[in-house]
Amino acid sequence: MKVFYYCNFPSPYYVGFLNELGKLCELTAVFERGSSNDRDDSWKQFSAPNVKNLIILHGIHTAPEYAFCPQIIGILNREKFDAVIVHDPASPTGLWLIGYLKLKKIPFAFQCEGGFPGDGKTGLKEKFKRALFSGAQLYLSAPGPEHCYFKAYGAPDSRLVYYPFASFYQRDILERPKSPAEKQAIREELGIEEEQVIVSVGRIIPSKGYDTLLDAIKDLPEKVGTYIVSGPATEELQRRMDGYGLKNVHFVDFMPKEQLWKYYQMADFLVLPTRYDSWGLFVNEAMANGLPVITTKQCAAGLDLIVDGENGYLVNADDVPSLTEEINHLLSHPEEREKMAWNNIQKIQPYSFEQQAAVTMQALDRFFPTEHSKE
Repeated sequence: MKVFYYCNFPSPYYVGFLNELGKLCELTAVFERGSSNDRDDSWKQFSAPNVKNLIILHGIHTAPEYAFCPQIIGILNREKFDAVIVHDPASPTGLWLIGYLKLKKIPFAFQCEGGFPGDGKTGLKEKFKRALFSGAQLYLSAPGPEHCYFKAYGAPDSRLVYYPFASFYQRDILERPKSPAEKQAIREELGIEEEQVIVSVGRIIPSKGYDTLLDAIKDLPEKVGTYIVSGPATEELQRRMDGYGLKNVHFVDFMPKEQLWKYYQMADFLVLPTRYDSWGLFVNEAMANGLPVITTKQCAAGLDLIVDGENGYLVNADDVPSLTEEINHLLSHPEEREKMAWNNIQKIQPYSFEQQAAVTMQALDRFFPTEHSKE
């Protein structure tokens, strides 16, 4: 099968997925930008040898992640594709492409890893989205039916397929949680002296809720360290730490996956205090490394993957008392952390690049049948 895939820029998790998908089909991947202005420079370094054609367009930049690249239509028309997947319909290039596909009555699929939709009916913006998301042959969605973005805008159940959104390969998932002795050895390697460790990962932007995290941990003893893998603290966050007299909170620069994995593996659990995450892949990564997860009900990955008391806890965004309570609870219950660690390693097994590509390919074979797939 010959597949045309459009996305705004090559994030590491989509490059990995596409590299696996390229093993299953003849894939042309088209990105409107080579990177995003507000992402780490490491995102500019990528390789996908299994993708037959990987094309970076050059157009008019309209936002940190978006550009308008009308030449995408010419690339689409260079050859006959069996299936077209549109990942970023909100981009100017995505809107241009969707308009063309609908005008020419070319069957296509939408793909979306999550989000929090409106009601799909009230106001011009919601009505526009409903019209935009209409008419696809297939809707590929990361969250399950309870949180499916496309359903709110009229996608029929018969055309919805749910896939496991991933940011790592199957080999990256631990076979078992790290033992206390193994965690201690990694901490010594990293120069970490605290007896217990909380880890958080994500960009330094208001929506990530690090101010809430600082409020929640301000009274923890110095033997509990919090490591925030995000880059340097902002002046506002630094003032907050100084005001609380926090000496056991450490902001750490972003790092390659191999090093980041060590921070997951040496920690006792992950806290992701986000005010909004359309998915939240750090939840997946923590689970793959055998960590319990505390996150918010405004994190799509949390809603899809975390069950209170089973593998972590969910709280409302900005609910400092509840966040403080769950952090203190996990710190004082090592036996519960161990149980959750095992549960997360088992639960995250389907969430790999290999599985994401396999589910996607099965859906394409079903909704865009070729002579080969009919055999």
